[in-house]
Amino acid sequence: MPSDRILVVEDETIVAEVIARYLDRDGQDVRVVHDFQPHLVVLDLMLPGIDSMGVCKRIRGEAATPIIMLTARREEDDKLDGLDSGADDYVTKPFSPRELAARVCSAAAVGSRPSSVPASSSRPRSCSRRGSRAMSPSPTSPSPSSSPARAWA
Repeated sequence: MPSDRILVVEDETIVAEVIARYLDRDGQDVRVVHDFQPHLVVLDLMLPGIDSMGVCKRIRGEAATPIIMLTARREEDDKLDGLDSGADDYVTKPFSPRELAARVCSAAAVGSRPSSVPASSSRPRSCSRRGSRAMSPSPTSPSPSSSPARAWA
């Protein structure tokens, strides 16, 4: 029987370690984040039981972190609602992973660039311009038909 996957978000290291040890001892798959301040967020708009628009607004209210919405909602009004809620970009499903990766690199570069630096000189080194090589899924990456829960590792 697979263990539950638990994410512990706790800024006090000792408290997080105690929680993780107890959960790990009980057979849980535990990840600990002490101070999670992402450089960019890819946010699914249709998460079950979660108001993703509200999450987007809350992130936007607290940080200038770039947000890319990823969703099956394709109507113009949905796109405008997403952008109005604070998203910097809006990508519809089905989507090209290469295009999403390029959008992530572009948004991350814009988010980290001082206003005096031209866009062409700020592309992160890890981002390729065209990604000419096809990528095969790694053993831990989800296949297109797998559920989101499989993307944990």
